[in-house]
Amino acid sequence: MAQLAFWAGTFSTFIFIGSNVPMIWKAYKTKDLHSYSKLNIVLANVGNLVYWVYVLNLPVGPIYLLHFFYTVASLIMLGLLIRHSCRTKARLWREAIFRGFGRFSPQSSPGYRQTGRPAVGSPCS
Repeated sequence: MAQLAFWAGTFSTFIFIGSNVPMIWKAYKTKDLHSYSKLNIVLANVGNLVYWVYVLNLPVGPIYLLHFFYTVASLIMLGLLIRHSCRTKARLWREAIFRGFGRFSPQSSPGYRQTGRPAVGSPCS
């Protein structure tokens, strides 16, 4: 019976790993993490670190591989979230600065000329 439990754990570990790899790959390739909750990713990492206390007290088995994968997957998602949210914020700030923060853009300015250059005395001069 112990042998059956070991192989069931091993098989299910690879099923869980296989189900998470496409999510990580898509997040990595598209760099779009808007559909993922930031709080969920942070809490998953904290939970994984705390859960290691429990896992390390278990006999060596498939749970080590499974939890190692979950920890690495959570860390990858956290890294992608930090990396791409910082880039997105920086890009949004650059766009806001170059466009003049929307309502103060040259196009909405009464002194805007068709040449594309701001008129003297406009908020963008």
